[in-house]
Amino acid sequence: MRAILIPLFTLLMCGCNSDIFVDDFTPEVTDITMSGSGEVRTIRFKSDDWTRLRLAVSHTDGACDITVTPAGGSTVPGNILDGDGTITVSSPLTDLTVTRRGENVTVDVRYAIGHDTHQLVWLTAVSDVTGEEHMVSIDIPCVRGMEIEEVDYVLNSWGGGPVERRDIDALALSAGSPGPISWTPTFPAGIVSIYKMHTTSDYEAIFSSLVGLKIPVPTNTNPRFPEWALQGDSVSVSTYQSFVGLTHYPPVPTVTVNPGTQATLWADMETVGFWPEMTVRNTFTGERYKFVVWLDIEQPTNYVVTSEDI
Repeated sequence: MRAILIPLFTLLMCGCNSDIFVDDFTPEVTDITMSGSGEVRTIRFKSDDWTRLRLAVSHTDGACDITVTPAGGSTVPGNILDGDGTITVSSPLTDLTVTRRGENVTVDVRYAIGHDTHQLVWLTAVSDVTGEEHMVSIDIPCVRGMEIEEVDYVLNSWGGGPVERRDIDALALSAGSPGPISWTPTFPAGIVSIYKMHTTSDYEAIFSSLVGLKIPVPTNTNPRFPEWALQGDSVSVSTYQSFVGLTHYPPVPTVTVNPGTQATLWADMETVGFWPEMTVRNTFTGERYKFVVWLDIEQPTNYVVTSEDI
């Protein structure tokens, strides 16, 4: 009886521990997806006598440093590994290591940082004996991994460019109105302003990974002089021209509207330039980066009222 139970118990234990191999990919697999935040997987290639491993990576996060370290050897730039060893891909936004031990290859994605982007990796095993090649492509959806710690604003330019007069609101009275009225427009969502942001190419990849995150922006505190302060307005980081409703402006004037006329309130929008210095932190490593961003934003400096008969 005991002789029967021992093999049966062994089979049950193997069944219970089958999940040990869930991260291993069989040779038939050619496309896999891995997390951009701390995932390790093992790949088995078709051939058991393959000679070398070649790595290619998409440069969605700018230039990556790719190095090869053969087992027992020194690290050198390159992407082809003969025999056992490691291939490492590193940049401010990527930390990925591929390790070969015999017929198995372990892929360790420490982090792949970005916003709405993917890091793509291709591993190709080559056999000098059979001439066979087997490529496995790895899709890594990038994750948030950079946080904005501080934004220090410096005023670069104020006015001096073409002024755009923008129609922001109007009020019409019928001819039968008894007399003039006073009207003060309200803008619960703020006056629509246009802003543009960019930085140097050295930090473009890091900056792009911040898209969508909110930062405070200065707004005008005096309609005649370049006096600015942070008053609670914010914009989303963007690499394109964007629109925002900012609420803190010079006081909106009270308008007198005569019977039978339409009064229109206009805003003279001037472009103001800032040099914000961003301090950004990699949440995986704690490493910090400081870089300057160019920010141009149109904001009202003067209001004009026009009146016409209706």
